[in-house]
Amino acid sequence: MKPALPLAGVFFFSLAGSARAHCPLCVAATGAAVATTRMAGVDDLLAGVFVGALFLSMALWFDRSLRKRRGGRAFLPGQTALLTAGIILSTLASFALGGLLSVGTFLGVDRLLAGTVLGIPLTLLAFRLHHALKALRGRVLVPYQVVLVTIAVLGGFTAGLAAMGVV
Repeated sequence: MKPALPLAGVFFFSLAGSARAHCPLCVAATGAAVATTRMAGVDDLLAGVFVGALFLSMALWFDRSLRKRRGGRAFLPGQTALLTAGIILSTLASFALGGLLSVGTFLGVDRLLAGTVLGIPLTLLAFRLHHALKALRGRVLVPYQVVLVTIAVLGGFTAGLAAMGVV
């Protein structure tokens, strides 16, 4: 290994600021998604709807994996709500510290935050719709049904916002 490479690495990491993320991968992924949608010209309200879906999905996945360790029981009362709130608040705090919020407002609320808040109940609605469809035949109708239903609900809502001229 050439001596210049380790020195370049040390120099690179010395320029990095302190981490303010609760989960670097989560914040990086959603931050990259927001940055990408902004570069593509997608409104923050629309991107926020999908960010909210991601937050809820992460919280539910984490809740399920914790419950598996305890034989289906939660570690804490209200564990799902606490995990959801914790993931949302910590990631949005990281966004605020990173300067991703306060680009515009929707009904007096930051557009990314408003979209995130709207995306969570829409995702819950999509999950209920998936379970209702599954109950009709006792199994899923198509592979990856929950993903397809969620994308359809979120896509339909964001298309509605666009049709109304909100975005």
